[in-house]
Amino acid sequence: MIALAKPRLQRSLVVANSGRNEVHRARTSESVSFDIGETPLIRLLEDRIAALFRVPVNHGESIQILRYLPGQQYEAHYDWFDPASPGYSDVTARGGQRVASLVMYLNTPEMGGGTNFPNIGLTVTPIRGTAVYFSYKTGDEATLHAGMPVFKGEKWIATKWLRERSFVVPRD
Repeated sequence: MIALAKPRLQRSLVVANSGRNEVHRARTSESVSFDIGETPLIRLLEDRIAALFRVPVNHGESIQILRYLPGQQYEAHYDWFDPASPGYSDVTARGGQRVASLVMYLNTPEMGGGTNFPNIGLTVTPIRGTAVYFSYKTGDEATLHAGMPVFKGEKWIATKWLRERSFVVPRD
């Protein structure tokens, strides 16, 4: 997966309050999103995730591969969309609210890079071949999380966000 991602990496974006994707200082990694079923490996992973969580493949956003270099991080944030945001109706029109996140660790960084949940006092150490899954409802304060800075080496993850209903890929 890392080899598939490397040639296509670009600065990671966030879904802004406007509902549009944009660069933000809180997220400093590089990433690439793969189309649903884009490669046999991506298709296999999507099928396994769907079977494991008993959710249709089309209820998931595209798998996103991210690379964090030393000093890079993603500050504390929620994956669910805030209904008070001006772009809420636009982002939820494409598949409803996000209901769960799966973060899969593709390598073990030399130092740092944990996934921290500050409101519940938990940090998940990134170890190759492991993952963290969390489901949520809108307003769930326990799911505030951050990709902590990498201090040495690189951190590679694959992220999959699940939606309430069939997800329609936006055309920007």
